Amino acid sequence: MLYSESVLFHTPNYQLVKIRGEVEKKNPFEAFFFKVKKLSIVCRIHHSNPPQKVSEMVCSYPKNIAAINGGFYKLTKRNRTPLDWLIVNKFEIQSLRNQSRPCVFIFDGGAYIASPSNQDQFHSVLQAGPLLVHNNIIQTDYSDFQEKAYDFDTDITIDRNPRSVFGYDSKHYFLLVVEGRSDRSYGLFLEETALLAQKCGMTEAINLDGGGSCTLIVENKLINEPRFAFRSEPHPLDSQVQGKERLIPTALLLNLR
Repeated sequence: MLYSESVLFHTPNYQLVKIRGEVEKKNPFEAFFFKVKKLSIVCRIHHSNPPQKVSEMVCSYPKNIAAINGGFYKLTKRNRTPLDWLIVNKFEIQSLRNQSRPCVFIFDGGAYIASPSNQDQFHSVLQAGPLLVHNNIIQTDYSDFQEKAYDFDTDITIDRNPRSVFGYDSKHYFLLVVEGRSDRSYGLFLEETALLAQKCGMTEAINLDGGGSCTLIVENKLINEPRFAFRSEPHPLDSQVQGKERLIPTALLLNLR
């Protein structure tokens, strides 16, 4: 994996970086990552019913500086409901049904990634996955997602796709989105996403919902370009969907203290 970084802006506490690179046989990709000092941040999980754009969710939080789309959801005729375990401010919205998938736990404004078992100190939890990096080691066990591929419209483990990632090191939180489904950025496999997350500095990282749901908001602005399908040529419907946010039920927010 070869890439270059360009800092789009920075403050004493956080920065936004754009990445351009290529993997295997000149497959191009673009990504954005947001890095912020932990001590300046309160983490929150937001649930919206009916679903909203992430840019609409952050409007409820005047001190928000960044947000990323949350976990997977199932599409019904009337709604988009969380697929996996979800608790927001101690209120359970979706029950725990899968003991294998990792979670983002929120406790006293901080966030950590762990398995569902033996966790009792938290106010909110968002289950997603797979786990990408643990103890600064890339993780490649995707068996639960491969065995339960029927939970998704496509097998998230087999193709290059847009990706969303939450992670951290000892002092910082990271939000990473990988663009995809375009000639300038094909997207990444999960293994490649994990490598990129590690190179960005994450010692712990979890994959979130991807594809057309990928959304990164920084200072109330949409940073990436969500894409619902690959188009090498313009299509009449593109103006309605390409580059526009999807309505989703959950997001992970980073608010200033």
